[in-house]
Amino acid sequence: MNPQWHFNARRACDRMRDSANDAFFTAESLENLSEALIREAIQNSLDAAQRDGSGSRQIRVRIAFQPKAAPAAREFLVGQFASVRENFARGIGVASVDAWLADCGYVVIEDFGTRGLTGDVNEYRLEYAEKNAFFSFFRAEGRSAKTGESLGRWGIGKQVFPTASRLHAMFGVTVRADAPNRVLMGSAVVRNHSVGGKDFQPDAWFGCREQDDNPVQPVTSAEFIDSFSSAFGLQRTNQTGLSVVVPSVDERVNTDDIRRGIVRSFFWPILLGELVVDLESPAKLWRIDAETLATHRELLPAAEAAVIEFAGWAAFAKPEERTNLSDAAATKPQWAQVGDQLLPEAKLEEIRSRLEKDQRIAIRIPVRVRPKFDGGQEEMSFFMVYLATCRDSGHRPIFLRDGIVITDVRSPLMSGTRSLVVADDPPLAGLLGDAEGVNHTQWQKDSAKFHGRYVHGPYTIKFVSRSVFEIMQRLHAAETKGDPNLLLDIFYLPVKEHRKRRKLERSFRSN
Repeated sequence: MNPQWHFNARRACDRMRDSANDAFFTAESLENLSEALIREAIQNSLDAAQRDGSGSRQIRVRIAFQPKAAPAAREFLVGQFASVRENFARGIGVASVDAWLADCGYVVIEDFGTRGLTGDVNEYRLEYAEKNAFFSFFRAEGRSAKTGESLGRWGIGKQVFPTASRLHAMFGVTVRADAPNRVLMGSAVVRNHSVGGKDFQPDAWFGCREQDDNPVQPVTSAEFIDSFSSAFGLQRTNQTGLSVVVPSVDERVNTDDIRRGIVRSFFWPILLGELVVDLESPAKLWRIDAETLATHRELLPAAEAAVIEFAGWAAFAKPEERTNLSDAAATKPQWAQVGDQLLPEAKLEEIRSRLEKDQRIAIRIPVRVRPKFDGGQEEMSFFMVYLATCRDSGHRPIFLRDGIVITDVRSPLMSGTRSLVVADDPPLAGLLGDAEGVNHTQWQKDSAKFHGRYVHGPYTIKFVSRSVFEIMQRLHAAETKGDPNLLLDIFYLPVKEHRKRRKLERSFRSN
């Protein structure tokens, strides 16, 4: 069977439904399409990492941006899209896609040190496909094989790949331990459309099938896969992992935004040595790892660059630079009820002393996590808060969940303090991951994947997101009981707020 694109005819009984997934990747909380693409690609790789006996992971992601396709890549695209040009043009809503095929760029994203898309490539039945990574990636939407502390949950994030293509298409080559061990498949999502008086559904797959009502099977021909890999410059040979090709890449994608997105979203696993990213363009190669990360900070605003510099300390904070809050005091994830037990005066004095001496400290905060289902066993978990004093004003904490920055957590603005909140212990990371939306930018207590799944679930989100504010409030309250100028240079209020407070103090004394 020759590999080709396959569209399914729309039957009279089928609902006409067009995908609105593009909207998830243009949210204001994401800088641009490049960032959305990189966040999805790298978090997929982190999820699929092969771990050693100690649970450590070390992966490399290669991203090759080619703004203009080489002759071999153009020949492949023109040849393989020839029979379905009308389907793609009508499905996208343009007069012709010929120009995009004849002179187009592409992006290659490959990961190494990962498992690849495991699972039976022939499976299509839901009851057997829930844990099938191959099925979830190529055949499912809104379904995911990921659970627990995995970064992705919704099964929609992978749609950013066709979103980043003007053809709304992608190809993937995966090598895995399962048989067949190396396969190629493609998928596309356009709109319901009509060609030659025949209606077609929006989904398409690139591969092989004998009959129209059969599932499209991936390409297993070594000769064809070798030819494809050569045309698009893939580095993968027999290493397990996934290589994605986004053809006719959207003009909004560029190397500066890609590099910025890597640094902004994944500085933590890079600092820890878990992630190395090689970014290639026709003119330049950048390696982004723990040693070179600092050289890429110039892409970020000064405040963000300072956070990454601070994270360089936090990632390797020494035991003597940490303080642990009592597990016994963590009876409920509510600061109003357990805050005084977690942070008694002696503990506040320890934190205050460290901030006065070194201007930074790591605080381990315990929290209990109990699912309502699957046995509902309570587990003791924790997260880390890293604090440093600074002269800048108007900082919000930076939140990380299992290595990825959650960009839009609602947290109070803090003055004179730089902070990181890191949740990577599996029970808590799993809870917070379930609360995230499709693009992993917020923790949403009413999310369909989260609501009703955990005892004290919404309170746990609030407990984590308000942690820095609650700690600083208690530090400041304790200070004002003694000398009001004790730490004026470390914890200060903006001028307007200071004047307002002095006015209230005078009014109180006069009464």
